[in-house]
Amino acid sequence: SLNWAVLISCGILVGSHVTKNKIVAAVISALVVTLIDFLMEQVVTSLDFWHFNAGIAGVHNYIGWLLISFIASLLLQKHLYAGDKKVAYTILSLQVLFFGTLNIYKFISV
Repeated sequence: SLNWAVLISCGILVGSHVTKNKIVAAVISALVVTLIDFLMEQVVTSLDFWHFNAGIAGVHNYIGWLLISFIASLLLQKHLYAGDKKVAYTILSLQVLFFGTLNIYKFISV
């Protein structure tokens, strides 16, 4: 859950950096968080982090993260707006690098 709190916080900072419109910023935040979740879900079962009944995450998982991230972004935006955007971009980049590398390794080793 700490990872998700960090990701949502970073998503909020990225969204608020892109636009001052609170709704658009929340949409951007939700998309960033959900895209990273999509990247993660491709390898988490093979890493034994968590499992899905069908073996892969269903569409409902991504819709849920999109909605949760959007609502969290709307609610927390004014509190997190002043954060360090460089740190947010670094954390998000590291998440993409880590899970992207795991996805490439998984693809190559098949």
